[in-house]
Amino acid sequence: MAAMTAVDFQAIMAQAAQTAQQNMQQMQQAMQQQHAAQLAQLALLQAPPAAPAAPRGPRFAAPTAFDGRSATLDAWKADMLRQFEWYNTPGDADRIRVAAAHLQGPAGDWWTSLQARPTTWPLLLAALEARFQPVNSAEIARTKLYALSQGKLTTNEYIDQFRRLLARIPDMGAPDQFHQFRRGLRPAIVAQLDVQNPPITALDAAINLAVRVGSRADMAASSNSSSSGGSSNTHHAPMELDNIEGLEHDTTDDAADAPITRAEMKLMLAAMQDTRRRGAGAGSGNGRSSSSNGSGRNGRPLPRMPHLTEDQVKEYMAAGKCFGCGSKDHTSRDCPKRKKGADGRVSWSN
Repeated sequence: MAAMTAVDFQAIMAQAAQTAQQNMQQMQQAMQQQHAAQLAQLALLQAPPAAPAAPRGPRFAAPTAFDGRSATLDAWKADMLRQFEWYNTPGDADRIRVAAAHLQGPAGDWWTSLQARPTTWPLLLAALEARFQPVNSAEIARTKLYALSQGKLTTNEYIDQFRRLLARIPDMGAPDQFHQFRRGLRPAIVAQLDVQNPPITALDAAINLAVRVGSRADMAASSNSSSSGGSSNTHHAPMELDNIEGLEHDTTDDAADAPITRAEMKLMLAAMQDTRRRGAGAGSGNGRSSSSNGSGRNGRPLPRMPHLTEDQVKEYMAAGKCFGCGSKDHTSRDCPKRKKGADGRVSWSN
Protein backbone atom coordinates (compact mmCIF):
# COMPACT_ATOMS: atom_id res chain seq x y z
CA MET A 1 0.00 0.00 0.00
CA ALA A 2 1.41 3.29 -1.05
CA ALA A 3 2.13 5.82 1.66
CA MET A 4 -0.73 8.34 2.39
CA THR A 5 0.15 11.70 1.22
CA ALA A 6 -0.68 14.92 3.04
CA VAL A 7 -3.29 15.80 0.40
CA ASP A 8 -5.18 12.55 0.92
CA PHE A 9 -5.18 13.01 4.66
CA GLN A 10 -6.63 16.49 4.36
CA ALA A 11 -9.41 15.21 2.12
CA ILE A 12 -10.37 12.47 4.56
CA MET A 13 -10.43 14.89 7.44
CA ALA A 14 -12.61 17.34 5.49
CA GLN A 15 -15.10 14.60 4.63
CA ALA A 16 -15.29 13.49 8.28
CA ALA A 17 -15.88 17.03 9.40
CA GLN A 18 -18.66 17.44 6.85
CA THR A 19 -20.33 14.24 7.97
CA ALA A 20 -20.15 15.28 11.60
CA GLN A 21 -21.68 18.64 10.77
CA GLN A 22 -24.59 16.97 8.92
CA ASN A 23 -25.22 14.68 11.85
CA MET A 24 -25.24 17.66 14.20
CA GLN A 25 -27.80 19.49 12.03
CA GLN A 26 -30.09 16.45 11.92
CA MET A 27 -29.91 16.15 15.71
CA GLN A 28 -30.75 19.83 16.11
CA GLN A 29 -33.78 19.53 13.77
CA ALA A 30 -35.03 16.46 15.64
CA MET A 31 -34.68 18.30 18.95
CA GLN A 32 -36.54 21.33 17.57
CA GLN A 33 -39.42 19.17 16.29
CA GLN A 34 -39.65 17.38 19.61
CA HIS A 35 -39.66 20.70 21.45
CA ALA A 36 -42.42 22.07 19.17
CA ALA A 37 -44.54 18.97 19.76
CA GLN A 38 -44.13 19.35 23.50
CA LEU A 39 -45.17 23.01 23.31
CA ALA A 40 -48.27 22.14 21.25
CA GLN A 41 -49.26 19.42 23.69
CA LEU A 42 -48.80 21.79 26.59
CA ALA A 43 -50.94 24.43 24.86
CA LEU A 44 -53.74 21.91 24.39
CA LEU A 45 -53.61 21.00 28.06
CA GLN A 46 -53.70 24.63 29.19
CA ALA A 47 -56.38 25.84 26.72
CA PRO A 48 -59.98 26.16 28.10
CA PRO A 49 -62.50 23.61 26.83
CA ALA A 50 -64.11 24.64 23.59
CA ALA A 51 -67.72 25.79 23.87
CA PRO A 52 -70.20 23.43 22.27
CA ALA A 53 -71.48 24.54 18.90
CA ALA A 54 -74.69 26.50 19.14
CA PRO A 55 -77.60 24.39 17.96
CA ARG A 56 -79.17 25.59 14.75
CA GLY A 57 -82.72 26.88 15.09
CA PRO A 58 -85.64 25.30 13.28
CA ARG A 59 -85.93 26.08 9.62
CA PHE A 60 -88.60 28.52 8.54
CA ALA A 61 -91.20 27.43 6.02
CA ALA A 62 -90.08 27.89 2.44
CA PRO A 63 -91.24 31.24 1.05
CA THR A 64 -93.86 31.42 -1.63
CA ALA A 65 -92.94 32.38 -5.18
CA PHE A 66 -94.33 35.45 -6.93
CA ASP A 67 -95.62 34.64 -10.40
CA GLY A 68 -96.66 38.12 -11.52
CA ARG A 69 -100.27 38.21 -10.27
CA SER A 70 -100.93 41.63 -8.77
CA ALA A 71 -103.32 40.24 -6.14
CA THR A 72 -100.53 38.12 -4.60
CA LEU A 73 -97.76 40.72 -4.53
CA ASP A 74 -98.57 42.07 -1.06
CA ALA A 75 -98.67 38.59 0.47
CA TRP A 76 -95.34 37.72 -1.22
CA LYS A 77 -93.67 40.88 0.16
CA ALA A 78 -94.88 40.09 3.68
CA ASP A 79 -93.65 36.51 3.34
CA MET A 80 -90.21 37.62 2.20
CA LEU A 81 -89.89 40.08 5.10
CA ARG A 82 -90.64 37.26 7.53
CA GLN A 83 -87.92 35.19 5.86
CA PHE A 84 -85.39 38.04 6.18
CA GLU A 85 -86.23 38.55 9.84
CA TRP A 86 -86.02 34.84 10.67
CA TYR A 87 -82.67 34.28 8.94
CA ASN A 88 -81.27 37.71 9.87
CA THR A 89 -80.76 38.98 6.33
CA PRO A 90 -80.31 42.75 6.62
CA GLY A 91 -78.15 43.37 3.52
CA ASP A 92 -79.81 44.55 0.33
CA ALA A 93 -77.62 42.34 -1.86
CA ASP A 94 -78.59 39.17 0.02
CA ARG A 95 -82.27 40.18 0.08
CA ILE A 96 -82.34 40.77 -3.66
CA ARG A 97 -80.54 37.48 -4.30
CA VAL A 98 -83.08 35.53 -2.21
CA ALA A 99 -86.05 37.40 -3.65
CA ALA A 100 -84.91 36.88 -7.24
CA ALA A 101 -84.69 33.14 -6.58
CA HIS A 102 -88.42 33.21 -5.74
CA LEU A 103 -89.65 34.94 -8.88
CA GLN A 104 -91.26 32.67 -11.42
CA GLY A 105 -93.54 32.85 -14.44
CA PRO A 106 -93.95 36.36 -15.86
CA ALA A 107 -92.14 37.82 -12.83
CA GLY A 108 -89.15 35.55 -13.42
CA ASP A 109 -89.08 36.47 -17.11
CA TRP A 110 -89.23 40.14 -16.18
CA TRP A 111 -86.25 39.78 -13.84
CA THR A 112 -84.21 37.89 -16.43
CA SER A 113 -84.82 40.53 -19.09
CA LEU A 114 -83.92 43.50 -16.88
CA GLN A 115 -80.87 45.37 -18.11
CA ALA A 116 -80.48 47.68 -15.10
CA ARG A 117 -81.47 45.68 -12.04
CA PRO A 118 -82.39 47.36 -8.73
CA THR A 119 -79.56 47.50 -6.22
CA THR A 120 -81.59 47.93 -3.01
CA TRP A 121 -84.61 46.15 -1.56
CA PRO A 122 -86.91 49.24 -1.65
CA LEU A 123 -86.00 49.82 -5.29
CA LEU A 124 -86.84 46.21 -6.11
CA LEU A 125 -90.24 46.51 -4.44
CA ALA A 126 -90.93 49.76 -6.29
CA ALA A 127 -90.00 48.15 -9.61
CA LEU A 128 -92.24 45.14 -8.94
CA GLU A 129 -95.17 47.38 -7.99
CA ALA A 130 -94.69 49.54 -11.07
CA ARG A 131 -94.65 46.50 -13.35
CA PHE A 132 -97.18 44.13 -11.80
CA GLN A 133 -99.35 46.34 -9.58
CA PRO A 134 -100.09 49.54 -11.51
CA VAL A 135 -103.21 50.14 -9.39
CA ASN A 136 -102.20 50.81 -5.82
CA SER A 137 -103.26 47.95 -3.59
CA ALA A 138 -104.06 50.46 -0.86
CA GLU A 139 -106.71 52.04 -3.08
CA ILE A 140 -108.29 48.66 -3.78
CA ALA A 141 -108.24 47.74 -0.10
CA ARG A 142 -109.70 51.11 0.86
CA THR A 143 -112.58 50.65 -1.57
CA LYS A 144 -113.28 47.16 -0.22
CA LEU A 145 -113.06 48.41 3.36
CA TYR A 146 -115.64 51.13 2.69
CA ALA A 147 -118.01 48.49 1.31
CA LEU A 148 -117.36 45.91 4.05
CA SER A 149 -120.38 45.09 6.19
CA GLN A 150 -120.89 42.35 8.75
CA GLY A 151 -124.27 41.21 7.47
CA LYS A 152 -124.54 37.47 8.02
CA LEU A 153 -120.86 37.12 8.90
CA THR A 154 -119.95 36.16 12.44
CA THR A 155 -118.15 38.77 14.46
CA ASN A 156 -114.80 36.99 14.15
CA GLU A 157 -115.21 36.59 10.38
CA TYR A 158 -115.96 40.29 10.02
CA ILE A 159 -112.94 41.23 12.15
CA ASP A 160 -110.65 38.94 10.13
CA GLN A 161 -111.70 40.56 6.86
CA PHE A 162 -111.42 44.04 8.39
CA ARG A 163 -107.86 43.46 9.64
CA ARG A 164 -106.79 41.89 6.34
CA LEU A 165 -107.90 44.96 4.42
CA LEU A 166 -106.60 47.39 7.03
CA ALA A 167 -103.10 45.89 6.77
CA ARG A 168 -102.96 47.12 3.15
CA ILE A 169 -103.77 50.73 4.11
CA PRO A 170 -100.77 51.87 6.18
CA ASP A 171 -101.66 55.56 6.03
CA MET A 172 -105.17 55.35 7.54
CA GLY A 173 -105.37 57.19 10.85
CA ALA A 174 -106.68 55.71 14.09
CA PRO A 175 -109.98 57.69 14.11
CA ASP A 176 -110.76 56.59 10.54
CA GLN A 177 -109.95 52.98 11.43
CA PHE A 178 -112.33 53.12 14.38
CA HIS A 179 -115.05 54.75 12.26
CA GLN A 180 -114.82 52.14 9.49
CA PHE A 181 -114.84 49.29 11.99
CA ARG A 182 -117.89 50.65 13.79
CA ARG A 183 -119.73 51.46 10.57
CA GLY A 184 -119.67 47.86 9.30
CA LEU A 185 -120.88 46.18 12.52
CA ARG A 186 -124.42 45.07 13.19
CA PRO A 187 -126.61 47.74 14.80
CA ALA A 188 -126.95 45.76 18.04
CA ILE A 189 -123.16 45.62 18.50
CA VAL A 190 -122.83 49.28 17.53
CA ALA A 191 -125.32 50.15 20.25
CA GLN A 192 -123.20 48.32 22.81
CA LEU A 193 -120.09 50.12 21.56
CA ASP A 194 -121.86 53.44 21.98
CA VAL A 195 -122.81 52.52 25.55
CA GLN A 196 -119.25 51.53 26.48
CA ASN A 197 -117.88 54.49 24.47
CA PRO A 198 -114.24 53.40 23.97
CA PRO A 199 -111.82 56.09 22.71
CA ILE A 200 -111.78 56.50 18.94
CA THR A 201 -108.04 55.86 19.00
CA ALA A 202 -108.43 52.52 20.82
CA LEU A 203 -109.30 50.22 17.94
CA ASP A 204 -108.09 47.12 19.79
CA ALA A 205 -110.39 47.90 22.71
CA ALA A 206 -113.34 48.30 20.36
CA ILE A 207 -112.51 45.01 18.63
CA ASN A 208 -112.24 43.15 21.94
CA LEU A 209 -115.61 44.54 23.04
CA ALA A 210 -117.21 43.62 19.72
CA VAL A 211 -115.82 40.10 19.99
CA ARG A 212 -117.20 39.71 23.49
CA VAL A 213 -120.68 40.96 22.64
CA GLY A 214 -120.88 39.54 19.12
CA SER A 215 -119.62 36.08 20.05
CA ARG A 216 -122.34 35.67 22.65
CA ALA A 217 -124.99 36.82 20.18
CA ASP A 218 -123.60 34.50 17.47
CA MET A 219 -123.59 31.60 19.90
CA ALA A 220 -127.19 32.29 20.94
CA ALA A 221 -128.32 32.58 17.31
CA SER A 222 -126.52 29.35 16.37
CA SER A 223 -128.02 27.49 19.31
CA ASN A 224 -131.50 28.77 18.45
CA SER A 225 -131.12 27.79 14.80
CA SER A 226 -130.01 24.26 15.64
CA SER A 227 -132.82 23.75 18.13
CA SER A 228 -135.50 25.11 15.81
CA GLY A 229 -134.19 23.08 12.88
CA GLY A 230 -134.93 19.79 14.64
CA SER A 231 -138.66 20.55 15.05
CA SER A 232 -140.05 22.63 12.21
CA ASN A 233 -143.68 22.36 13.35
CA THR A 234 -143.06 23.45 16.93
CA HIS A 235 -143.59 27.11 17.71
CA HIS A 236 -141.20 28.55 20.29
CA ALA A 237 -142.47 31.64 22.01
CA PRO A 238 -139.81 34.37 22.07
CA MET A 239 -138.30 35.11 25.44
CA GLU A 240 -139.41 38.45 26.78
CA LEU A 241 -136.80 40.95 27.85
CA ASP A 242 -138.68 41.50 31.12
CA ASN A 243 -137.87 37.94 32.16
CA ILE A 244 -134.16 38.70 32.56
CA GLU A 245 -134.59 40.97 35.57
CA GLY A 246 -132.00 40.25 38.22
CA LEU A 247 -129.49 38.49 35.95
CA GLU A 248 -126.96 41.25 36.48
CA HIS A 249 -127.05 40.43 40.21
CA ASP A 250 -126.25 36.75 39.75
CA THR A 251 -123.42 35.73 42.08
CA THR A 252 -123.14 32.05 41.22
CA ASP A 253 -119.86 30.45 40.26
CA ASP A 254 -120.87 30.29 36.60
CA ALA A 255 -121.61 33.99 36.55
CA ALA A 256 -118.25 34.70 38.15
CA ASP A 257 -116.48 32.68 35.47
CA ALA A 258 -118.32 34.33 32.56
CA PRO A 259 -119.84 37.65 33.64
CA ILE A 260 -122.57 38.99 31.43
CA THR A 261 -124.39 42.27 31.66
CA ARG A 262 -128.04 42.98 31.13
CA ALA A 263 -127.23 44.86 27.94
CA GLU A 264 -125.37 41.85 26.53
CA MET A 265 -128.28 39.57 27.39
CA LYS A 266 -130.65 41.91 25.55
CA LEU A 267 -128.38 41.76 22.52
CA MET A 268 -128.38 37.97 22.64
CA LEU A 269 -132.17 37.83 22.85
CA ALA A 270 -132.50 40.35 20.05
CA ALA A 271 -130.28 38.15 17.88
CA MET A 272 -132.39 35.11 18.72
CA GLN A 273 -135.60 36.92 17.81
CA ASP A 274 -134.04 38.19 14.59
CA THR A 275 -133.04 34.61 13.70
CA ARG A 276 -136.61 33.42 14.27
CA ARG A 277 -137.94 36.15 12.02
CA ARG A 278 -135.47 35.25 9.28
CA GLY A 279 -136.37 31.60 9.63
CA ALA A 280 -140.06 32.37 9.36
CA GLY A 281 -139.44 34.49 6.27
CA ALA A 282 -137.39 31.74 4.65
CA GLY A 283 -140.10 29.17 5.44
CA SER A 284 -142.81 31.21 3.77
CA GLY A 285 -140.82 31.49 0.54
CA ASN A 286 -139.96 27.85 -0.02
CA GLY A 287 -142.50 27.40 -2.77
CA ARG A 288 -145.25 25.88 -0.61
CA SER A 289 -148.57 27.58 0.05
CA SER A 290 -149.12 28.69 3.61
CA SER A 291 -152.57 27.12 3.53
CA SER A 292 -151.22 23.66 2.63
CA ASN A 293 -150.53 22.88 6.28
CA GLY A 294 -153.83 24.18 7.65
CA SER A 295 -152.81 27.83 7.85
CA GLY A 296 -154.59 30.86 6.50
CA ARG A 297 -153.34 34.34 5.79
CA ASN A 298 -150.33 35.61 7.75
CA GLY A 299 -149.66 32.10 9.00
CA ARG A 300 -152.79 31.98 11.20
CA PRO A 301 -154.65 28.66 11.54
CA LEU A 302 -157.87 28.21 9.58
CA PRO A 303 -161.11 28.59 11.55
CA ARG A 304 -163.07 25.40 12.03
CA MET A 305 -166.64 25.43 10.83
CA PRO A 306 -168.76 22.33 11.58
CA HIS A 307 -170.85 22.82 8.45
CA LEU A 308 -167.89 23.57 6.10
CA THR A 309 -164.97 21.51 4.92
CA GLU A 310 -161.43 22.85 5.01
CA ASP A 311 -161.48 23.53 1.27
CA GLN A 312 -164.76 25.41 1.63
CA VAL A 313 -163.30 27.50 4.45
CA LYS A 314 -160.36 28.40 2.23
CA GLU A 315 -162.71 29.28 -0.62
CA TYR A 316 -164.89 31.47 1.62
CA MET A 317 -161.82 33.23 3.00
CA ALA A 318 -160.41 33.88 -0.48
CA ALA A 319 -163.72 35.28 -1.72
CA GLY A 320 -164.45 37.28 1.43
CA LYS A 321 -167.70 35.39 2.14
CA CYS A 322 -169.47 34.96 5.46
CA PHE A 323 -168.82 31.52 6.92
CA GLY A 324 -172.46 31.30 8.02
CA CYS A 325 -174.51 32.13 4.95
CA GLY A 326 -171.93 32.75 2.22
CA SER A 327 -172.87 36.40 1.71
CA LYS A 328 -170.27 39.02 0.88
CA ASP A 329 -172.26 41.84 2.52
CA HIS A 330 -171.14 41.08 6.06
CA THR A 331 -168.73 39.01 8.08
CA SER A 332 -169.57 35.85 9.94
CA ARG A 333 -169.50 37.75 13.26
CA ASP A 334 -172.33 40.02 12.02
CA CYS A 335 -174.30 37.29 10.25
CA PRO A 336 -178.03 37.44 11.16
CA LYS A 337 -178.17 33.64 11.21
CA ARG A 338 -175.41 33.41 13.79
CA LYS A 339 -176.47 31.82 17.07
CA LYS A 340 -174.60 31.28 20.30
CA GLY A 341 -175.68 28.44 22.56
CA ALA A 342 -175.68 28.24 26.33
CA ASP A 343 -172.38 26.37 26.21
CA GLY A 344 -170.80 29.25 24.30
CA ARG A 345 -170.58 27.44 20.97
CA VAL A 346 -171.50 29.31 17.81
CA SER A 347 -173.77 27.84 15.12
CA TRP A 348 -175.82 28.98 12.16
CA SER A 349 -179.45 28.22 11.39
CA ASN A 350 -178.54 26.79 8.00
